[in-house]
Amino acid sequence: MRLAVAETATLAPAAGLAAGEVLPVPAGVLPAPLTAPPRVGMIGEPRPLAHAKLFQFREAALRSDHCSISHIAVRLQENGYWWISLRADQNPREVPPVEIATPTMTLEEPKQFTEHLLRNQFFVRVHCIGGHGPGTERGLLGTPVMVQLEPAPFWVQRGMPYPLIGTGFHPAVVEFYDLIDRVEVEFFYRLDSSQAQPVVTPAGGVP
Repeated sequence: MRLAVAETATLAPAAGLAAGEVLPVPAGVLPAPLTAPPRVGMIGEPRPLAHAKLFQFREAALRSDHCSISHIAVRLQENGYWWISLRADQNPREVPPVEIATPTMTLEEPKQFTEHLLRNQFFVRVHCIGGHGPGTERGLLGTPVMVQLEPAPFWVQRGMPYPLIGTGFHPAVVEFYDLIDRVEVEFFYRLDSSQAQPVVTPAGGVP
C-alpha cells in the first residue's frame, strides 16, 4: 500500500553566503500530483563560476516529517546542463513517553511512528528564479520561475542515507541563464509500507 504525504512550509531567504573562497567545480560534471501542496523552502544565492552558476544553501536541512534532504547544491551551466547534489534521509521519530502520576508496570517499550515504514520515494524539484533581486522577501511578490528542473524520483531505505547526484539538460537554462539569480528547492515524499525492496538508483549522466 502506498500513501502520498506532503507538507507546506516556508523558510526565510538566505541573506547571503558566508565569506570565503569559492572552490572550483570541475567543468562538465556534473510525479504524480498530490492533493496537498509539497514542502518548499531554502532559497540559495549564486556563487559565480566560469560559464556556470553555483547555488549553495545556508540552511542545514529541509525536513518533512521523518524525511529530510540536506547538503544541497545546484549548478547551472551556460550551455544548458544542470547538476544537483544532496543527501536524503529517512529517520523515524520516537513516540514521546506518557507521563504517569504513580508507578505502574508497562508491558512494552514505546513504539516508533514510522517503525513499519521500510522506505519512501523522494521527489525533488528545482525552480530557477529570475529577476528576484537582493533583499526581496519570499511571499510578498510573485516568484518569476524561469525553469523547473526535476531529477528522477528515488527510493530511500529506513536508516540508510542516500547521496543523490542528478544531472540533466534543459534548453531553457540556456535561454534564461543570464536572468536566473536564485533557485528554490521543492521536496516531498511518498510512503511505501510494503516489504523491503532494493533501492532504485536514478539514472544520471555527465554532460
